[in-house]
Amino acid sequence: MVRHKIVRAVLVEKGIKGNELEVQSKAYVDEYNNKVQSGIQSLGLLEDVMETLEKLSKKYLLFINTATPKDSIDETVNNLGISRYFKEIYGATTKSKTENLSSIVQKKNLIPSEVVVIGDGENDVEAAKENETHFIGFANDWNKWEKQKFQTVKSFNEIEGVLKKYES
Repeated sequence: MVRHKIVRAVLVEKGIKGNELEVQSKAYVDEYNNKVQSGIQSLGLLEDVMETLEKLSKKYLLFINTATPKDSIDETVNNLGISRYFKEIYGATTKSKTENLSSIVQKKNLIPSEVVVIGDGENDVEAAKENETHFIGFANDWNKWEKQKFQTVKSFNEIEGVLKKYES
């Protein structure tokens, strides 16, 4: 939804209206998605992702909760061959990450204190806090999460060990 809103706002600012606004907006968003998908395909998965997902999916219920549009994240997950590891995928719709996480907890009858959110953005931290779940931050170059009030990891294969801290 955010992509659509941004593109639409730019086109409106350029004076584009009516049906032409919808046609051009869709065209630009589709072009953006195609470039993103191509880039993801060429980069592939980070080291140890497939092995880690395999291990984690045998022990935990895994979900994706992302601000990426639902159709785009479904395409990405399918192209990377990792969809089988996730119970459900929540992409951007009209709901926020906080609302999506709440839906996951409610639909699956989960106890929030037994849920761990892993994310790399402030909206992930906020979703976990609002839903009273645990949070593990995936530190990277752009979020610069060095010393935080929450546990962080820098590589995918660290996740399994950190999750053990939350087991009862």
